[in-house]
Amino acid sequence: METQSNLYLFSSSSRSSTEDGTRYHTGVGHMDTLELLELEDKLELLELGYTLELLKLGDKLELLELEDTLELLELKVTLELIELEEKLELLELEDKLELLELEEKLKLLELEDKLKLLEREDTLDLLELEDKLKLLALESMVELLKLKDTLELLEVDDELELLELEDMLELLEIEDTLGLLELEDILELLELEDKLELLELEDKLEMLKLGDILELLELGDRLELVEPEDILELLEFEDTLDLLELKDKLELLELEDKLKLLELEDKLELLELGDKLELLELEDKLELLELGDTLELLELEEKLKLLEVEDILELLKHEDMLELLGPDDRLELLELGDILEHIELGDTLEVLALEDKLELLELEDKLELLELGDTLELLELEEKLKLLEVEDILELLKHEDMLELLGPGDRLELLELGDTLELLELKGTQRLLKLGDTLELLEVDDKLELLELEDTL
Repeated sequence: METQSNLYLFSSSSRSSTEDGTRYHTGVGHMDTLELLELEDKLELLELGYTLELLKLGDKLELLELEDTLELLELKVTLELIELEEKLELLELEDKLELLELEEKLKLLELEDKLKLLEREDTLDLLELEDKLKLLALESMVELLKLKDTLELLEVDDELELLELEDMLELLEIEDTLGLLELEDILELLELEDKLELLELEDKLEMLKLGDILELLELGDRLELVEPEDILELLEFEDTLDLLELKDKLELLELEDKLKLLELEDKLELLELGDKLELLELEDKLELLELGDTLELLELEEKLKLLEVEDILELLKHEDMLELLGPDDRLELLELGDILEHIELGDTLEVLALEDKLELLELEDKLELLELGDTLELLELEEKLKLLEVEDILELLKHEDMLELLGPGDRLELLELGDTLELLELKGTQRLLKLGDTLELLEVDDKLELLELEDTL
């Protein structure tokens, strides 16, 4: 209140009064009053608005705290009063951009701050091209500049100097790059793998000498880039084979050339099954291929297609055949009539399925070929019944091994009751079946017929 009273006295009039209260005019002006007072007193006497009007700029700074100064002063006035470092501390980020000249911006801001402060559009508006480049690191340029702006702002030579190869490819779309650069420049700038990305197929071939194509291109690209007939013209024959994968060699080479150029093991990998059959005569097949290689290289279907039956038999004379082929393969490879001629009997039954066994063997052959023990071990019960006629069963059952091999259940299943009574003498029946099994098998009447009285009792 005291301050306001004093302000009122000094600001509204130049009157004074005596001790008895008589008011009088001093004749001293407003400015005179301020000159008489110390600076600190002036502040106490005056409202802040009057203070700024009355004081010179240099005095203002002495009088006011920094925060007050900024509140009182316009932005451009603030700039004059405050050191650069203080400006940044006091101002909001958006104000900084308005306050500072470009040179000051560059000095004041770290790259991270620049990117935070500036939106991409604002950056391009505020900065000249040279300043942009100075201001930003390469990775920042990519972030700040849109592709179109980049290409418009920079000369081709500048782009190459400014950007690392990786940045170039990221910044520039392929079509833009081709538009800016001459074809020769593109190739000089880019690594081989990048050249392929940038160039259209026609450009690649026009640009490169034939000798350079092989160096530039990866194997897969070579084949895509060049037609097979062109490759043969470009390359020496030996080089062609070194460069290409086996499957690619097939496309390049005529069938006759393939066999001349390739090692035997390559031929088999190179050639489709149809080619194998066309190219090789049987005698050549056998000469070219070691037996082990033939069977390992070919799938079963190919084996069958590749070789005629007589050829198979020729091959089967080798001991390796049975080791290489599984039972199923053996059966598919051979005609049934050929099996017995070329395969040991023990292998015959392993190789053949049940229906093939029946077709292949006559009964007399079965009995002659097979030891009784082998026959029963090899065959399941159902197979035993299908394989042998009743008279054959009886022939087989005369062997002493039969009862040992068959369990009681198998014995009963093997023979139909009618067949048993008709075909077997009583003495044979007793040998075949144990007494307990016989009684279970037969009806009462049959039991009496079958057994001697003493056995029944």
